[in-house]
Amino acid sequence: MIEKSERLELRLSAKQKQQIKNLANKCGLNISEYVLQRALNFEPKTIMPDVFYDFYSKLCEIYNTSNLSEQTEDRLLELIDLIHAELLKRR
Repeated sequence: MIEKSERLELRLSAKQKQQIKNLANKCGLNISEYVLQRALNFEPKTIMPDVFYDFYSKLCEIYNTSNLSEQTEDRLLELIDLIHAELLKRR
């Protein structure tokens, strides 16, 4: 493990700090690790909430067990994409 002996400080507003904290939480990281990864040009992956997998599983079950029209199939796939986007949207 790399020994971390240096410190970097920055000033930001309370709102900016909260935004960074929220983004870090979505990735399962503390603020320091999140900022370090972003500063080094890494893009931490967002951790999907459990509810996403529940919705996704149920939609896939409908998709796989139903005789869907092509239009309904397309709408179902759009819905899966929409749920994914909404749950991962950065606020």
